[in-house]
Amino acid sequence: MDCNANSSIAMSFISNSTYKSAMAFWNWVHFSEERSFILITNFDGCSMDKVRQPWIVSNVDYDPAQLMVHLNATQNFWPEIAQTFSLDFGKYMPSPQPGQKRSIIDVTQSFSINLNHPLPQAFYQTQQCPTTFPIASSLRN
Repeated sequence: MDCNANSSIAMSFISNSTYKSAMAFWNWVHFSEERSFILITNFDGCSMDKVRQPWIVSNVDYDPAQLMVHLNATQNFWPEIAQTFSLDFGKYMPSPQPGQKRSIIDVTQSFSINLNHPLPQAFYQTQQCPTTFPIASSLRN
């Protein structure tokens, strides 16, 4: 992995199958100018030591002959990309036992959310294990 503060990340892959998986996962970003995703790095040259750094990826170019992916990405900061978030690393939540509830919202009961709020607005939030699951919306022009 090679990161450049001038909006690029280059990634080389060892196996063709892993390279093709990356192509399949990231190819959707090409279908609209408004599509992007957040890549979190923890790699020498891409972030400070032992710091997970978010990058906003807006375009992906592939070089199949070299098994390389070139990401058009802008280094960003957590408060700018997510005003409300909870990020936890290192906790494992085992799969529920048979018959144990899995869902955050009980889908067997009626559930409604009042959407009469100015946007952006968090409509619903719950805490399950160490992770927070907000349901929110924002308006984009």
